[in-house]
Amino acid sequence: MNYYRTFGREINLNFAENIKFEEAARIEAGIEIEKIIRLIHTFDEYSREVLLLKFVDQLSNPEIARILGKNEGTVRTQISRALVVLRKKLK
Repeated sequence: MNYYRTFGREINLNFAENIKFEEAARIEAGIEIEKIIRLIHTFDEYSREVLLLKFVDQLSNPEIARILGKNEGTVRTQISRALVVLRKKLK
């Protein structure tokens, strides 16, 4: 009887440590994402738009090109250039 009474209430300490670590990692990731989005909002309108469409809305390059009325190659180049600037700002 005692076994079944306590069975659902006990937790493995290693499991508990993993939960804490995962929660901390999730919080840190959220802070990083917020920092990146704030930086993106400092970009010119076109660069900001292509990055947000690509990484927040998760659209493909052809979809972004269609929305913006641009050539797909132009969109790809702008994303690449904006990411270079973003990486520099993050360092």
